[in-house]
Amino acid sequence: MKPRPVRSIDLFLPERSVVLRSQPEPAQRGPTTTWHAGLVEDELRRSPPPAGRLARLFKAADERRIPLRTILVTVAVVGVTYLAAKLIYRLRDIVLLILVAGFLALLLNPIVVFVQRRLTPRRGVAVTIVTATPRRGVSRRCR
Repeated sequence: MKPRPVRSIDLFLPERSVVLRSQPEPAQRGPTTTWHAGLVEDELRRSPPPAGRLARLFKAADERRIPLRTILVTVAVVGVTYLAAKLIYRLRDIVLLILVAGFLALLLNPIVVFVQRRLTPRRGVAVTIVTATPRRGVSRRCR
């Protein structure tokens, strides 16, 4: 069986080639012939095109063997790191106060534990006693 001649206009789109039939040949006209106003190409044999622009972009990158996802993740990590560093720089005074407070808490912890064992079993009361009690070294330097 030889193929039927068809008058067609070929449109080459980026994702696939589409064949539009302008008119059926005179031999094809008859009660069994269907007039096609649009795409005639057998789309059952082809896989459907990707859903959106992003899907087409990822598909094209995969076909060219470009690690697009790796590139995007790397750019995102660099951007997040930059923004985190900028935020820490803006909050540097507060971060410095928190670091000094943590260092003082580490220094005063042994004294708080000692007061907690000897005077009161409650830690909050022991912390209050240690912070409210003036020390000799501090009071001598302030005079």
